[in-house]
Amino acid sequence: MDKFIDVSIVIELDNTCFHHNELSEKFSLQLLSLNKQILESKYRFEILVCYSIETVNNALLTNTKKFSEKKFASSQLKFLGFYNACYYQLKNNGAESAQGNLIIFFDSDVTCEIDWLEKLIRPFKENNNIKVVAGRTELVTETTIQQGQLLVTFFDNCKKIKSLHVTKKFFANNVAFEKELFLKYRFPIVQKTARTSCAQLAENLFLDNINIYKQNQAIVYHRSVSKISELLLRSITEGRDITMHKVKKYKSPFKRAKIPIKLFSEKFNLLTCRVSWIKRHGHTAGIPIASCVIAFVYIIIMSISASLTLLLPKYMCSRFFKI
Repeated sequence: MDKFIDVSIVIELDNTCFHHNELSEKFSLQLLSLNKQILESKYRFEILVCYSIETVNNALLTNTKKFSEKKFASSQLKFLGFYNACYYQLKNNGAESAQGNLIIFFDSDVTCEIDWLEKLIRPFKENNNIKVVAGRTELVTETTIQQGQLLVTFFDNCKKIKSLHVTKKFFANNVAFEKELFLKYRFPIVQKTARTSCAQLAENLFLDNINIYKQNQAIVYHRSVSKISELLLRSITEGRDITMHKVKKYKSPFKRAKIPIKLFSEKFNLLTCRVSWIKRHGHTAGIPIASCVIAFVYIIIMSISASLTLLLPKYMCSRFFKI
C-alpha cells in the first residue's frame, strides 16, 4: 500500500435503529471519539454513515445529522441512504461509495478505545503485503444475562492477547480492507440468513490464500443483550443461520441430519472452555450459576432451531429473518 493512506470508515445505522432510545446518544459520542482520533492522525479520513431508507429511525437520523453538522465538515461525514439494504448490503454499498484506498468497517452499536484507529491501520503501514486487518472485539459483560451470552459466543474476551498474527475469522464491526481487494470479494449476501456473511467472506479469502491478520491492540466493545428474550432470539437465529450455511456444504442427508448434534457439541465445548478460562485467569470472583444455566438454555434452543431449519427451512427463513 502507498505510504500515504486515505481512509474511509463505513458505519451502518441498522443496529442502532433497532435500539434507538438506548444507543442514539452513545452513537453521537462515538462519532466524537472518532473525530478526535481522526484529527490526531496523519491521514485523510471520511466517515460514511449508511442506512436503509425503509427501516431507518427518522428521529435518530435527524438528530444525528444535526449533531454532525456542528462537529464535522460535509466532506468528513456523509449520510448515504439505500433502498432494500440489509446489514451486510449497507457495508457493501458504503464500500462502493468510499473514496479512500483503505476501508474500515465499524458498527453503530460498538464503542472503541481512544487509539483504535491508529492501531488498526498500523500493520498496513509496516507491511505492504498485508491486505486485511481484523481488530479485537470484546463483549461488554456487566449482568448475569450478558455473562451467559459471553459463555456461548465467539467474542475475544477469553482469548490471549497476542502480537499480530494470521487468523481465519473476523468480526464485521472491526476490520479493515484494502479497497481494491474488498470490492473484488465483498460480503456475500444470502437472503435466507442474517449472520453468516463474515464467515463466508473469511472462507473465500482463505481459499484464495489471502491472509487475515489479527491486531489485538485495536479493541472495540460490542453491545451486549439487555433482556433474556433478546438473547434467546439470537440463539434461534444462530441455529438457523449456521444450519443454512452448513447445508450448502453437505449433500449427504446423513451429514445434514447430524448438524444439530454437531452444533450442540461445539457450543457445549465452548461453554466448558470459557468457564475454565475465566476461572483459570481470575477475571471474575466466580461465574454465577444463573449465567451457566442461561448459556446452556441458549445451546439447547439453538440446537432445536437447527433441527427445525432442516425440517422447515422456508418457515424458519421467512419467520425469523428480521431477528
